Amino acid sequence: MKKIILCFDNNPATVNSTCSLLNKEFGKEYTIEACTNTIDAVGYFSELKKSGFTIPLIVSNCTENPQISCTILSDIHKIDPETKIILMVNKDRLTVIKASLKKVNLYRFIAMPFDNDDFHLTVFGALNSWNQIQEIKLKNNELARLNSNLESMVMKRTRDLAEANATKDKFFSIIAHDLKSSFNSLIGFSDILMTDFEELEDSDKLRFIAKIKNLSETTYKLLQNLLEWSRMQTGRISYKPEVFDLLTVIKSVIRLQKSHANGKNIKLVSTIPSGLKVFADINMTSTILRNICSNAIKFTEPGGEVILRAEKEHGYVKIEIEDSGIGIDSDELDNLFQISKRLKTFGTAMEEGTGLGLILVKEFIDLNKGHINVESKKGEGSKFTVTLPTDPNSMFAKN
Repeated sequence: MKKIILCFDNNPATVNSTCSLLNKEFGKEYTIEACTNTIDAVGYFSELKKSGFTIPLIVSNCTENPQISCTILSDIHKIDPETKIILMVNKDRLTVIKASLKKVNLYRFIAMPFDNDDFHLTVFGALNSWNQIQEIKLKNNELARLNSNLESMVMKRTRDLAEANATKDKFFSIIAHDLKSSFNSLIGFSDILMTDFEELEDSDKLRFIAKIKNLSETTYKLLQNLLEWSRMQTGRISYKPEVFDLLTVIKSVIRLQKSHANGKNIKLVSTIPSGLKVFADINMTSTILRNICSNAIKFTEPGGEVILRAEKEHGYVKIEIEDSGIGIDSDELDNLFQISKRLKTFGTAMEEGTGLGLILVKEFIDLNKGHINVESKKGEGSKFTVTLPTDPNSMFAKN
């Protein structure tokens, strides 16, 4: 929709002449409208505005009755204060309209008879001034919008940070409690062995030593996971993605988990072929699969099985670790990877976990631009599915 330059005067010949001059210079960019009845000018202007037209400029000839013209222009100014006004007036009438001009948003008056070049330059200046004001308004509105968005982002970030800090405070409180409990038990069993060693039966000595060993291993795993997690939070962990054969990592994971599986008479089966390439940090990938595999064995009854599968799918490698274990309650599934809902449970052979393994798994997967999904039913086993990119292009295409 073109912008309108509105001319009005009671003399049709005068207003038509003015419109012709404006059309010649500005007709391509602006629609030139005329009103030959000054009494109707306010209503005409108002109707144009209601119809959605933009009117940057009014050119008014007040040769007959300057006071009435100024009153009309003042009413128009109340409807749209931004519309520029050029007043064409005879030199002998200038003194008469001076008082009235204070009520009008006058850009400039032109004394008649006027020079055409001066008229064109004045109109050009008025239109340019109006356009500059609109550009400033647009930029101010955009700045206001950006400031509003920035304030919202800062407020959200502040809330998120406060929640994250509160969550981590709670998390460290739980960790501190676990460490304190573990060391209290270690000190307690050690004291019993030291003070009552001669009186204790050999079976009791072996039981206490086994408990000390189990507590030491669990506490060591907790500290190891905690240190790795803290390094990640502070950005001190090294992320070095590379292309490697998945089977290389799988063989290493199976070798490390074999004794645990054999101890519970659990079949650890891999159907993963060679040649499946993954683009990720190889050490993190090993940690991811080792933790999931260890959990699968931990929560599988003796005589069960854990199966590892993998296949290429849409630029990713999908890795599945499925067990025939005890499964996970549906209300616990959503909390598996939440630091604020750290789950610490015992395995089918009363193996004690740290509650940090899956939290670490999720953060490593996110860092490697992968995804994790869990399917499980109580008493029917669990299936953890990890997807990792096959190359840098697939990583960026999906994320």
